[in-house]
Amino acid sequence: MTADTLSAVTKSSNVLQLYCGLQRAAAELHFPLVTFALRVTTEQGPEHFSLSNYPDAWRTQYNERNYIATDPVLRQSLLSLSALFWDELPLDNQDDVSFMREAASHGIRHGITLPLYGEHGEIGILSLARATPLPGDIEDREKIRVAGTGLAWAGFDAAMRLLGPDARHLSLLHLTEQEVRCLKRAALGEPDPTAIERESTRAFLIMSAVRKLGVSTRQEARSAAGALGLLLDSANEDTSAPSGAHRLH
Repeated sequence: MTADTLSAVTKSSNVLQLYCGLQRAAAELHFPLVTFALRVTTEQGPEHFSLSNYPDAWRTQYNERNYIATDPVLRQSLLSLSALFWDELPLDNQDDVSFMREAASHGIRHGITLPLYGEHGEIGILSLARATPLPGDIEDREKIRVAGTGLAWAGFDAAMRLLGPDARHLSLLHLTEQEVRCLKRAALGEPDPTAIERESTRAFLIMSAVRKLGVSTRQEARSAAGALGLLLDSANEDTSAPSGAHRLH
């Protein structure tokens, strides 16, 4: 991972840039899959923020089956201050084994998770994943750990800056049901068969989403919403739920 790539993550000016920067950095470390997630405390209570390029099918399944409550990687990571290589994960029961097997069926087979703890109670993780095994050499694994730690904290610093003091900007990332529906149908190239019929109304809703996500175009808005998990089928069932609350592994 180059210094320029890490710097780009740190200097991200919106969530899409942060997402793309994390993807690029992870790829340079030979991990095609990445999830970055934070839980922050606001005046309204805990809020969640996450970005991920994990397969939609896995993210939907993770949400629908409430895996956040049983995820062995998440559980072990949040009990530790150090990086967790998945091949060192103690699988305590058959449920843990089944979980890892299901993740592996989506290409999420080998990886490393790095926990993050902020000075104001923020808790987060960065997970880097791939289908192929990690190196067994101690020195090579240490290089991955050091680089991953640097990336995790670069992402943390950028996210906290983008979310603003007390995470006050996080609420802007909660799109309405109509905004999500318009973005999703636009991404699929489908007409909206609901009451949203006028093109001017659709354009207004899409540009509202563009503004909330801090991007410039509807294509960028679709990409950002996808990274946040807002276009998943299950996410649309309850748009009042905080984006990314279900994707920590």
